[in-house]
Amino acid sequence: MVSFWCHDPGIGFRYLQQLSPRNIILTSGTLTPFKYFESELKTNFKVQLVNNHIIDIKSQCLSVILKKGINNSPIQLSYENRDNEASIKDLGNCLVNFSRVIPNGMLIFFSSYAVMNRCLEVWATSLGIEKTIIERLEEHKKTFREPKTSELMRGVLADYAKCAKGNGAILFTVCKGKFSEDIDFADELARAVFVVGVPYPSLVDRR
Repeated sequence: MVSFWCHDPGIGFRYLQQLSPRNIILTSGTLTPFKYFESELKTNFKVQLVNNHIIDIKSQCLSVILKKGINNSPIQLSYENRDNEASIKDLGNCLVNFSRVIPNGMLIFFSSYAVMNRCLEVWATSLGIEKTIIERLEEHKKTFREPKTSELMRGVLADYAKCAKGNGAILFTVCKGKFSEDIDFADELARAVFVVGVPYPSLVDRR
């Protein structure tokens, strides 16, 4: 038996438009930047309402780009450079230092599963008698990894939340992965969010 599944939301949305409804209203708290959402659905929305964010970016949020690690190695995890162990180790050592001072929960979003798997592989590798980076992270916070199956999500999230509100926890996950949508990581669950690599959107427009 062979099944064909359409993973292009623009095709489904075009079908809804062809039904000639009077209005189609889409609401969400996470749609901006809106141009990316329009490109996903392959349509232009003539009426848009975008409210200000509840967080005051200037006084309540610190956004920085980490260009170099503690060993002064450039942190570059592009496709061509994602196997560079020096960059991966330096990034891991930076996370160890951050985990010492950041309370509660830390979210680490990777640009893809390949990048996450490669980083965790390097961070779990021991050199001689030295502790691995994962072991050093575990000295400060319990670490959790996005499960391979959706059935395990609820259990992993519950355990992460319990530890994050206690001694602290780190969740390794992926942009557009199982934990990146429809989950509210509020307060203690996300005192810091790290994005490793750039999750490039699809730029193909089939209209």
